[in-house]
Amino acid sequence: MDPLHLAIAFLPLALYLLVLGAIRRGGTKGGTAFLVAAAGVVVAVLALVPVVGYVEAVAVPLLAARIRRRRPERYAGLRTLAK
Repeated sequence: MDPLHLAIAFLPLALYLLVLGAIRRGGTKGGTAFLVAAAGVVVAVLALVPVVGYVEAVAVPLLAARIRRRRPERYAGLRTLAK
């Protein structure tokens, strides 16, 4: 599979986790939507540069995996208090 197709496959997951985290931390829906849209335009313009497009195709799946790994476990604080 082409790295570009792999990046496209993981992009919705990365954006979902990013937006979910921003909203949980108190970000407004409108502000988050604006920032995601602006970042999408920047990434699309940078992807037109041949070398940068390939770097993005490798970096996006790696960033998605990193975001998913850093997600805290749900209710971890309550389990800590119960011990």
